[in-house]
Amino acid sequence: MSNRPTITYMTALSPSKAALLGCLLAFARGLVLVMVMALPMVMLKRLGMSNSWAAFDTALLLLPFVLRGVLRPVAEMLMCRWLPLVLLQFLMVISVWGVAGSVSSDMGVGLWLWLAVFSLTGAVHDIMAAKMTALWCDGWKRQRRVQLCLVCGVLAAVLGMGVTMVLAGDMEVLTRRLDEAWHSAFLLLAAMLAVVEVVGLFVIPRSEKTSEPLNWHEVWNDNIQAHACWWTRKNQWQMALAVILLSLHQWLLWRGSLLFLIDPGSIGGLSLGPQGIGFAQGTIGALALMAGLVLGVGAVKKDGLGHWLWPMVLATTLPDTILLYLSYEMPSDLLTVSGCLLVENLFNGFGMAGIMLFLFREAKEEEDVYADTCLAMLALSAMIAGIATGLMVDLLGYRRFFLIVVIASLVAALTMAWLKWRNREDKTAVL
Repeated sequence: MSNRPTITYMTALSPSKAALLGCLLAFARGLVLVMVMALPMVMLKRLGMSNSWAAFDTALLLLPFVLRGVLRPVAEMLMCRWLPLVLLQFLMVISVWGVAGSVSSDMGVGLWLWLAVFSLTGAVHDIMAAKMTALWCDGWKRQRRVQLCLVCGVLAAVLGMGVTMVLAGDMEVLTRRLDEAWHSAFLLLAAMLAVVEVVGLFVIPRSEKTSEPLNWHEVWNDNIQAHACWWTRKNQWQMALAVILLSLHQWLLWRGSLLFLIDPGSIGGLSLGPQGIGFAQGTIGALALMAGLVLGVGAVKKDGLGHWLWPMVLATTLPDTILLYLSYEMPSDLLTVSGCLLVENLFNGFGMAGIMLFLFREAKEEEDVYADTCLAMLALSAMIAGIATGLMVDLLGYRRFFLIVVIASLVAALTMAWLKWRNREDKTAVL
């Protein structure tokens, strides 16, 4: 593989400016995930779309994230440049504004086009933001960088999902029109992204100086060769399948829990409005998830991954049983539901920290192919879960669906056991 030129000059950033830049990009990445993973599906359900179609259509928004390796050459041509990043964020603002203008009860083609534009630009922005944070914030202590970026990502989830859904619910009550309510909600999300861009205009370094101009064909060929070389290594397909199996039950639970909270009691749901979902899942759940991730990272740092790996794997099964319990008990009290979702997300975050650290423990920061493959497999797992969730819920009901999710969590535990055994047998394995 040829040695293509890399960026050798970086504008020096003070620790405070590096921290602000890292937090800003992390906040933007969090808003992208909220827009792709949650808000459109909740909106479509509130506008009367069936579970199958709402889950299927929004799952397709993850396709650009699955194709992360294909999009990397595009991102690398724009990497570490002020203008391309600002333009990408501007396109994201415009696309969310377009979604807000296209919201209607008939869900026209314009809505899907704007969602597709946002998904594509958001995926490219995610690749650029991750790499640029690592490059520009290299002097910023890594542990503090990870912690603050995590806090900003969860803050984006709280504001982007919690506050936005509460606003949508309040507007539904005030205006008695669902389309007007969600129009206002997406305008709020567009305003958040606009604030990120305005701050970025002053924070993102403007240097575009490189050792020599990057050649598109060279970047593209190197990317193909790197991925081809990685996939031809021994048993790499097994690693990819393992990533999907480890995360599949968590994505099933995420999609299914949102539908479960929205659907009326007559078909097995909890009949929560956007305010309830925004409070229980978007606020309490997001904060509990962050707490679980922090506890998981702290536990691994103190005692090592080997000591906590199995407790963390088992911790990811408890959230599945909590939703199974809710599907049988059907509580009507919002505080009870919020308490269950708090425990669910706390354990989910704790277990997720261990699994992610296990997957990336041997990945070096410059090994973009390894990171791209793991993240693409996670996105593929989320897309598969999104397509399957609506169909299973409509065909089987929530009780049987959450029982299947519990079984899928046991499959994830068996997959982890196989990975540990494979590591002992093959010392050269990536995992």
